[in-house]
Amino acid sequence: MKKIIIGIVIVVVLAAAIAGIVSYFASRSGSGGTASTSGTTSSTAAALVKIYQMPTSSMITLGTPHGSVTMKNFYLTSAGAEDQFIVLAMNSNYEITYDPAANEFYIYIAAAPYEANRTQAEADFLARLGVSKTDACKLTVGENGKTGLSFCATAGVIQ
Repeated sequence: MKKIIIGIVIVVVLAAAIAGIVSYFASRSGSGGTASTSGTTSSTAAALVKIYQMPTSSMITLGTPHGSVTMKNFYLTSAGAEDQFIVLAMNSNYEITYDPAANEFYIYIAAAPYEANRTQAEADFLARLGVSKTDACKLTVGENGKTGLSFCATAGVIQ
């Protein structure tokens, strides 16, 4: 009889622990969504803000070795997340991402004509952040493995 009671207590404790874990993760992910989403929607942005505890104000400031840059809060309008990267924009010609851990932006030009798509991606980058070219040059931005935007002194040639 004693073994049966101990067995029941163990089962109840395990069930409570599992329910607690499930409840914790359900509350962290909101309505069951995941951070790896595509498509720009307000629910995606809201889920990202909740999951990653991102800033919710309309403007944010990032510190850089070249000074602080105040910009639009791109977390709120992001297209989702891939691994540790926040996806600012993604289409068949280019992808713009941000790595919060490294405080770096990446622009990947996916298709030819590379220079035309680079120009378009950089204009989209400036518009999404709401920054000037001067402020954008303070940010760490990689393009197809090269460092710097085309209009910055550190620009590399994309091939």
